Amino acid sequence: MNNRAVTISLLMAIVAVFFVNSYVTNLEEEAKKKYGEDTMVIVAKEDISELQTLNRNMLDIAMVPSRFKQPGAIGYTKGESKDDGLSDFKNLEGTVALIPIKKGEQITFSKISEPGVRTGLSSQITPGKRAVAIPVSDSNAAGRLIKPGDRVDILLTMHTGGDPLNRVARAIAQDVTVLATGRSIVNNVPRTVEETGGGGKEKVRSLSSQNDFGSLIVEVEPQLVPAIALAASMGPTSIQIVLRTTDDNEKVNLQDVKLMTVMGITDSRLPAAQGPKGATK
Repeated sequence: MNNRAVTISLLMAIVAVFFVNSYVTNLEEEAKKKYGEDTMVIVAKEDISELQTLNRNMLDIAMVPSRFKQPGAIGYTKGESKDDGLSDFKNLEGTVALIPIKKGEQITFSKISEPGVRTGLSSQITPGKRAVAIPVSDSNAAGRLIKPGDRVDILLTMHTGGDPLNRVARAIAQDVTVLATGRSIVNNVPRTVEETGGGGKEKVRSLSSQNDFGSLIVEVEPQLVPAIALAASMGPTSIQIVLRTTDDNEKVNLQDVKLMTVMGITDSRLPAAQGPKGATK
């Protein structure tokens, strides 16, 4: 009697498993018809920061229905290459993330770039604005610690003629974006590819810590370009680049400041300029 009960139980379990498997198989077939066959894609194994260099340890493989494969996603071709698909990872090693990539996110061609490829600046200028270069030095550009993406004010100091104390400081632009410092460009892979001089090999050098640049390129309104061009023609000693926080976009109504005012000297206290033969002007 017990053997019979066990036998019936086993048969019922087998039948149940058969129906469950059939049900799951039907669901899988319906899903494949609706979403397509599964395909292998390369995904981020961990969070990848913007401008971070990719390596094999940052990448993984995931199976996704073809309908959910993102446009431009990089597939994994296991068995189709000589090294059983490892070339897919090797091709990505050394590339740079153009934007932050989250863990599990598919790697697409639009999210990565080869170092030194996208070096254009014109595409980064806001429509309706202009990019203009300003000569800088350690003394007038915050020790050359300014980086692409920073926001700055531009001041001009000039001699208005006559007495050496007749100098004035004027704010000619406020809250302007620094697009580039030397060859380091905002929103661009901060690297340069150089010839090593032997064997045709190339050397990739980071520009992230570059501090030997001699100019800034700033984005300004078109009407400010002539004033900045004139100020730039006077040399770095006449220009002061004032760094401001990126969270502060307020433009203050700044008045011209005279050197005499700073020193507490009034016009009446200045000696009169002498004309020809000692005549007083």
